[in-house]
Amino acid sequence: AAVSETGPKRKADQSFIGKIEEVSGPGHVKILTKNRLRPGDPIEIKKPRGVTIKNRVTAVLDENGLPAAAARPNMHARLILEKDASCEAGDIICRL
Repeated sequence: AAVSETGPKRKADQSFIGKIEEVSGPGHVKILTKNRLRPGDPIEIKKPRGVTIKNRVTAVLDENGLPAAAARPNMHARLILEKDASCEAGDIICRL
């Protein structure tokens, strides 16, 4: 069977959640989401020089700071993470 050329790329595209725009406190980050993300989802924070940190989303807040069931694509969301990962603006968040 032939392998689709878009298969692996599509999976990689779906694992990308967004880039951290702002850090407002330990474990509190603001991102522009590119793919859906829910509380409880395991994530990986990719830092410069190949450093990666595993974490988990404990809560998603919408643009107004209200709890949301999920972060939708192209939504400015605030994420509350299970552990303080010393995140910085520009770090990448991916789904595990």
